[in-house]
Amino acid sequence: MRSNNPQSTLIRIHDETGIGMALAAAKRLLRTASSNSVKETEAVTILTEALYNQLLHGGGGEVEFTVEQGVFRAVINDDGEGFSSILEQAIVDGFSTRQSLGLGLASLIRISDQLFISTSRSGTQIEIVKDLGHA
Repeated sequence: MRSNNPQSTLIRIHDETGIGMALAAAKRLLRTASSNSVKETEAVTILTEALYNQLLHGGGGEVEFTVEQGVFRAVINDDGEGFSSILEQAIVDGFSTRQSLGLGLASLIRISDQLFISTSRSGTQIEIVKDLGHA
């Protein structure tokens, strides 16, 4: 994303500490940009799931997020192997490559207002859009 917006936040994710830093920064941003606690919670839930997926499946990477005109936008990048060969399976509830419940990516799709996925053997980019308007 590499936004020119001075309100944009970019954080490298190497471990769970980076995830914690990113989530704390996102919560601060959302508190100042929105008065809808339900939508704020949904945005944080989406970001949490995406960042843990990034760390677990892509080995970490970076996240950049912003709120502009009442819309939360996050772009999560990793340098993992990608998952284009299983993308159609991965977006279905119950599919997992790690013996988990397999609800992560499907949940992102359900809770996000828009979700864009670009994945290849050189990494994955997920862009999440969440309108912070009325519940």
